[in-house]
Amino acid sequence: VLKSDILKNPIVKEIAEKLGKTTGQVALRWGIQAGHSVLPKSTNEARIKENFDVFDWSIPEDLLPKFSEIKQAS
Repeated sequence: VLKSDILKNPIVKEIAEKLGKTTGQVALRWGIQAGHSVLPKSTNEARIKENFDVFDWSIPEDLLPKFSEIKQAS
């Protein structure tokens, strides 16, 4: 999966639907929970506001293993 495709990834979409979040929020939260620095980039005001809404929730432990199913680009 290319970085630009992560928001279209079926696994990320499935988790977003289960949590009632956007794929962008799930991708950001996943990075944060993994201990990575994340730098979201957007010029869209609504998306910028969405990006701030990733600190008062977390991805449940039972869903985290799903991320390992995402195929990496070679």
